[in-house]
Amino acid sequence: MTDHFNERLKEILVGKVTSDTAVKIYDEWGQNGYDQSVSAQAYIGPEVTAKTIASLYDKSERDTIQLLDIGAGTGLVGEQLRKFGFSKIDALEPAGGMLASARNKNLYRNYHNHYLKKDTLIDANGGNIVLTMKQLYHDVPGYSESMRSLIKDFENSGKWEKKLESQFPNYFEDALGVTYVFKLL
Repeated sequence: MTDHFNERLKEILVGKVTSDTAVKIYDEWGQNGYDQSVSAQAYIGPEVTAKTIASLYDKSERDTIQLLDIGAGTGLVGEQLRKFGFSKIDALEPAGGMLASARNKNLYRNYHNHYLKKDTLIDANGGNIVLTMKQLYHDVPGYSESMRSLIKDFENSGKWEKKLESQFPNYFEDALGVTYVFKLL
């Protein structure tokens, strides 16, 4: 089963499928062994994300910090954030199957099943947006343009302020990762 999804992931990364098809792939994968497919040995993104965010806040204030996990998937980042004392975490994920897996883990306060778009930013003044992904995604046709455009639009319109952009090695296997943290204004 994992080989099937790895092949589909390659299709996503080279831009062979639409974003709706990519969501369907993740939707199915989320219900069929995603967490096992991306075990901690190969996928350190969630742990690095949580450590990066934890480094921004004193331990005593972490349970008061509001976070939105964009692309929350099955909740791997949420699990790690909880270990660092964060509890006010919401999930945003377009793939319903992934979000259902996260919901079964009871990690988030709210579960938003849609894409991040200009008109769908969750209203949480003073909260923080967390986004971690493969650096390679910046080069995926369609995805890269829309994500870069949204980041710039939100910054230029005063919806959020970038607090952090941090690259790290071995996000998944040998791929470079990048974490963004934005403060909602």
